[in-house]
Amino acid sequence: MNFKALLISIFMIAIVFSSGCVSDTTTGGATGGEVQCQESWECTDWTECVDGASSRVCADSNSCGTTANKPAGTKTCEMPAEPVPEKPSIEVEAFMVSHGTTDIKFLKAYIPVFELLGDSVGMRIRFMDRVMHGADEMRDNTRLYSVQEEYGDKLSKYLRCFARYGNQNNYPGNLCLVEAEIDKESFDLYVASVDEEFSITKDYEDSKDLFPPYNLHKDLIELYGVTKTPTLYVNGVLVSFKYNPESIKDAICDTLTTHPAECSEELSSSTATVGFGPVSY
Repeated sequence: MNFKALLISIFMIAIVFSSGCVSDTTTGGATGGEVQCQESWECTDWTECVDGASSRVCADSNSCGTTANKPAGTKTCEMPAEPVPEKPSIEVEAFMVSHGTTDIKFLKAYIPVFELLGDSVGMRIRFMDRVMHGADEMRDNTRLYSVQEEYGDKLSKYLRCFARYGNQNNYPGNLCLVEAEIDKESFDLYVASVDEEFSITKDYEDSKDLFPPYNLHKDLIELYGVTKTPTLYVNGVLVSFKYNPESIKDAICDTLTTHPAECSEELSSSTATVGFGPVSY
């Protein structure tokens, strides 16, 4: 090849390269354009929420050096609610019968304590496993239990009415249901279900005992070994009391390691009157 021919060859090669007809493995092929690096981001899990923000770390596995599609590294978040400390379990159980003279004296003094501590302390009336004062007592026991279990927010009104007027079998108009604003129809249905579940009327009518069985709280009577009424237990511990609201409140609060704030409130120290009649507190 002479010198002139060599120059022509070099010139033609230059034309070819300038037109992009030769593939370039570094720029992406025959078009002559560069290959676009595809970002591929991988992120860690979000951190726990701190001061209303959470974060994570993201890295491009293709190391493109660009951040056009980089996921967010921070976000706002809601702080988890502080756990509400559980109140210590407090169970106050008053064992009584509904027609006992001394039991009603206790009930009158118990009512203000129930109204004071009822939201902080689990307070329940329990009934002895024997009917001590005839069929009317049996029925009133069951009525009181039913209000307590099914109409708890109305129990205070019902107890005050019952302590004042007594034997509800004497009031065909259901005086205390009216005062406590309890629907008679639904109440009677609940009472009937309790009576059937615990075989209350049947056991009473079938019994030849002087004091027929009343098995509503028989298991608790046996557990604590209760032999008389009224009797007061706090978290299973027998406590002594006098027949006034302040004494009953102190008997409960002094047994507790953690005192509800209501324990600091002073109640009446006047002794309750015997038998049915107005609650003077």
